[in-house]
Amino acid sequence: MDLLSKTTSADLHTESAQALCHRWHDHHDIAAARALVGSHRGLVVKIALSYRGHCLPSDELIGEAYVGLMRAVCRYDPDDGIPFATYATEWVRSTVVNHIMQRSGNDCTADCNAG
Repeated sequence: MDLLSKTTSADLHTESAQALCHRWHDHHDIAAARALVGSHRGLVVKIALSYRGHCLPSDELIGEAYVGLMRAVCRYDPDDGIPFATYATEWVRSTVVNHIMQRSGNDCTADCNAG
């Protein structure tokens, strides 16, 4: 079975993710990078929505989370031995938190949890 066809499932197996990471890292295979991004959308949304309540709309948080995921795809070295999802989680969180901090100068009240 082709690795790209497996990316439709919510959980991409670690071995498949690593194979896609190698294809991107070693050959700059755009299809592999897209498959990694697409297969980790649940992770992106989960992390982004965990930061609701910071006076930013959910779609903005999710957009920033995707930026972090794309940075993770570009910078990940599959030979480091760290699972991609672990590496990506840190990039996604960091990108969302940095975005919130940059926007924190906006007028924000304590009860803007609607996000």
